[in-house]
Amino acid sequence: KKNRKVYMVYDMEPSREVTGGVWYQGNDFDEEFFDAMLKIAKKVVYDNKDRGATLEDILKFVQGSSVLGNGTPFEKKDLVNVLDVLRYDGEIMIDRRSNGTRGGGGGGMANG
Repeated sequence: KKNRKVYMVYDMEPSREVTGGVWYQGNDFDEEFFDAMLKIAKKVVYDNKDRGATLEDILKFVQGSSVLGNGTPFEKKDLVNVLDVLRYDGEIMIDRRSNGTRGGGGGGMANG
């Protein structure tokens, strides 16, 4: 790996591309935070498996949870990362047509 210097203006917030976004604390991937987001998203999906959970439903729940703490920015694209992991692991299925996400090994749907 090459070392690189990054210069930032002191009164500006660095971009997500430089900092690694919400998933990083300093230079380290915050695995505990990511795992907590996986559990929360999965809970919302499973709790709403009859009607399906939309991306907005899950985001609203996550933003209201105590896991985020004060001022932690959490956007739709962050939630999409979480839902993609759950989908790839076979925990949920995403149905972009019906506006719903359902839980259950291969039986869950999330819409974005």
